[in-house]
Order: sequence, then C-alpha cells, then structure tokens
Amino acid sequence: MGEEKNRGTKEIKIREFVETAQKGSSVKQKASRAKREYAMKNRRFAYREFFENRQTQALFIYAVCVLAEILTGVFVFENPVVWVCVLAVIETLLAVCFHHLPVWIHAAVISVEVIAGIVFEQLLFAGVLACLYLAAIFSLRFIKIGRASCRERVLRDV
Repeated sequence: MGEEKNRGTKEIKIREFVETAQKGSSVKQKASRAKREYAMKNRRFAYREFFENRQTQALFIYAVCVLAEILTGVFVFENPVVWVCVLAVIETLLAVCFHHLPVWIHAAVISVEVIAGIVFEQLLFAGVLACLYLAAIFSLRFIKIGRASCRERVLRDV
C-alpha cells in the first residue's frame, strides 16, 4: 500500500515537472536546478551525519589533543619536533595495545610515564603525555561504543 502511495506522489511530481517545463523554462534549466537542489540536500545530510557520529567526534577530539600535545611540547617545553611526534605515536600505540585491559594497567602505564618524567627532568611534559594517553583510551572507548550501536542498528533493520 505504501508503494502505491509513493508511486502516486512520484507520478504527480513528474507531471508537475513536465507541465512547468512546457510553460516557460527549458527542461535543461529545470534539470540543472533539480541537480543543484539534490546536491545541496545531500551535502547538508552528509555534514549532519558527520557531526552526529560519535566515532567521528571521538577521532576529531583525539586529533585536537595530539595537535595540542605537539604544540605544547615544541613551544612550551622546547623539545625537538621529531622527539615530540615520536612520543605522540608511542602514546597512541600504547593506548591501542592496552585499551581493552583493566583500569589498573592504565594506572601503571601512567605512573611509569610520570616516573620517566621525573628521571629525565620533564615531569610536566610527562603529564601532558599521560593526558594524551588518557584521551586515546577514551577515544577508543567511544569508538567501540559507536561500533556496537552501529551493529545494533544493522541487526534491528534486518
């Protein structure tokens, strides 16, 4: 019954399109206007989907945290850029490897980072790296939650 209703509305739209095309404007103008409207509607939908997606939000926030860590390490603590970027990559790899483990292991990793910061006289920079590690862990948790909700939606739709 829903298909019959959709078919009827589609036929009405087609008739309106043909009738208005015959009255004044050319079919090419109507078609190009319809293409533009369709593209604008899809673009708005894509932006909305992008900003409503939890996984995308988590990755965007983590990217901002990495950028802040690099800028802080280079300009505030005056460390070499390569060294700061390598530490950011190491923190990310640690988070990816350990994100499914219990909380006490995360506490151990952070405490080892702080001890290394004390030994190398870079305690504040070690704190920044620990914050980056926590941001990576939280981002991975949000991504995991987002994937689970996507699976639920797919299974519900099937």
